Amino acid sequence: YEEVSVVQQPMDTIKFDVVEEDIVPPITDQSTPEILEGEFVEDKRDSYNVSMLLPFVSDSPASPGMQVNRKSMIAIQFYAGAQLALERLTEEGVNINLSVFDTKAESGQVKYILDKGDVLNADLIIGPYRNSSVKVAADFAKQYMKPVVSPFTPHERITSDNPFFIQMNPGLKSHMRAILGHITQEHSADQITLVALDN
Repeated sequence: YEEVSVVQQPMDTIKFDVVEEDIVPPITDQSTPEILEGEFVEDKRDSYNVSMLLPFVSDSPASPGMQVNRKSMIAIQFYAGAQLALERLTEEGVNINLSVFDTKAESGQVKYILDKGDVLNADLIIGPYRNSSVKVAADFAKQYMKPVVSPFTPHERITSDNPFFIQMNPGLKSHMRAILGHITQEHSADQITLVALDN
């Protein structure tokens, strides 16, 4: 162990006055961003069609002591959160036509759903959950040039060379790169010790 001496100093305080916005208006970005060739172009519409593919497993029996199957909980909780987001978007004047599909946690069911007209007409697809199902959805997104948002498990291999696949959770390697990047910016190599399991 190395002893470290800590110098305690009185904390600085910041004092400020609230100025009326009509006297000093807030700074806003009113410039039009330059869109470079090959980048996505903004596409504002009156309403958007969104398809959500979640593993509700609605035809499965309820788990002991529960009203639904335990496997359904991630879909139910995600859908409840999505409902809150949709309410906020509606308040902000964004109209979403949402179609929700039960993938039954099967990649075959995902293929069946993706062939339906509702999903073919979607502006955005959210889900599905399992790795095999996400691969099917990512291939569909690339083929039909429709954005698919994967909000759950990170997928290292699916993300490469597919601009229509949007992954919300970065993979373990991305986490490690970000953490190590931060550490090496803040500390020199002789101050860093990595501790990990053998596996």
